[in-house]
Amino acid sequence: MKANTHSYLILGNKSGVTALKKFLEKDWGFNIPGNPDYYSFEYETLSIDDARKIKAIAGTKPFGEKKIIIIATNFIGGEAQNALLKTLEEPSLDTYIFIIIPNEANLLPTVRSRLSHLDLDNIQDRDNEELAEKFLKSNRDERLKILGELLSHESETKKSDLISFLDKIEKSLAKEALKDEKVQEGLKELLELKGYLSERSPSVKMIGEYIALKLPVFQK
Repeated sequence: MKANTHSYLILGNKSGVTALKKFLEKDWGFNIPGNPDYYSFEYETLSIDDARKIKAIAGTKPFGEKKIIIIATNFIGGEAQNALLKTLEEPSLDTYIFIIIPNEANLLPTVRSRLSHLDLDNIQDRDNEELAEKFLKSNRDERLKILGELLSHESETKKSDLISFLDKIEKSLAKEALKDEKVQEGLKELLELKGYLSERSPSVKMIGEYIALKLPVFQK
């Protein structure tokens, strides 16, 4: 059985939903806010009842040109996977299903064969680089807003997302550090604050906000 171009597998945690939404809006031209054809579900374990609910949604016609269903989960039970098989193989016309899961070893071979792999790493890296540039040039209020959106999802992914974002800021600052003393000081400050994230149970939100307020605004 060949993978279906309407059903996709993304390896990662639930924070991948944010990157996927950006991808759908930017690359697919799919408008998400208020769209009745957009469904996003997050589960620790996707049960057979959850699978039946998703199957029913996937079986209806979209209101517009496309229906998007995102399923972000850490585990899918065998019964739930079997309940989704037919839907993944033959979704309704113009319906696209995205499954985000940390490890594809959890999936039955019959399910894996019906899914096309979608790699969001490059997309997320590109978005983080653009966001880092915007962050450095923004005033304090705008920076706090950017961080609020970045850290708006579940707490278990906030630390890794902030570290990834700060890596992009560090990379951007490092390019200019040899030319500008202010940038050198900003880079030193950033590295010191990043170190706090390696401590046990750091206050991710507080560290992010302090960075937003502490780093000078860079006009490059």
